[in-house]
Amino acid sequence: MASDLALAESIRLAAAASALFAGLAISAGLRSIVPRFRRGLPGAKRFYAAMVSASVAVAAGTWAFISAARRGAAPGLLVWYAVAALAFGLLAGLFPRAAGIPSVAVAALLAGVAVAGLAPWTAWTDGSEAARLVAYSVTETGAMVTVTIAGPRGTPVERELELPPGLVELEFEVVELRGPLALAFGERRFQATAVIANGSRMPIGGHGEPLLFAGSGDPLARFLGCEAVTVRTVAFVPEFLAAASFVMSPGGGISLSGL
Repeated sequence: MASDLALAESIRLAAAASALFAGLAISAGLRSIVPRFRRGLPGAKRFYAAMVSASVAVAAGTWAFISAARRGAAPGLLVWYAVAALAFGLLAGLFPRAAGIPSVAVAALLAGVAVAGLAPWTAWTDGSEAARLVAYSVTETGAMVTVTIAGPRGTPVERELELPPGLVELEFEVVELRGPLALAFGERRFQATAVIANGSRMPIGGHGEPLLFAGSGDPLARFLGCEAVTVRTVAFVPEFLAAASFVMSPGGGISLSGL
């Protein structure tokens, strides 16, 4: 499933690249024959730029076509990717200063925001442990526990907490990625946010606050293809020296094991 989604996004991006370079090739041709666009590169260099752009467009389009044929169907939104990229290529080629440079700058800014915003989130791997809770003291008045949280780049964070008596849950934020970000960062990432004991919520985040608050309906996050949901584990009662392991499940759930 994951590989199919990655292939679908690769096909969309290849189609977009083909349309982008086709737009650049068309704009180079227009700049050669339309007087008002005859500026910038001399005629010979403009011709070479058009040929190179056309070659890249054909190569990317061929790969996208063959890959879609092997997959059995063209992925959704492919036409929109291609139309947007073609329009961008035409505008950037015809008006490089007015449209091309600002568009590239905006794209670079959005990419930087996405990278910074996703830095605190940990990559999702089905079957891997997201967090672990061990109680090293359990009495009638509560429990002393250690919570180990999986972190980005393989750096775990430990938190020692004193919990009131009663049922315990762990709370996670799970962010679903769509579009190009899914190809770069994976389809899903997560962050442990809190331990909830007997109704009391204790934050446990250890890798910084995310810049993209998709769960709150942040329009920028949604524009970039991020949408977060809050996931709570099943409630349990901590037992002395028993490890409660919280494992990532297919579909975005967190399951409890070890008790």
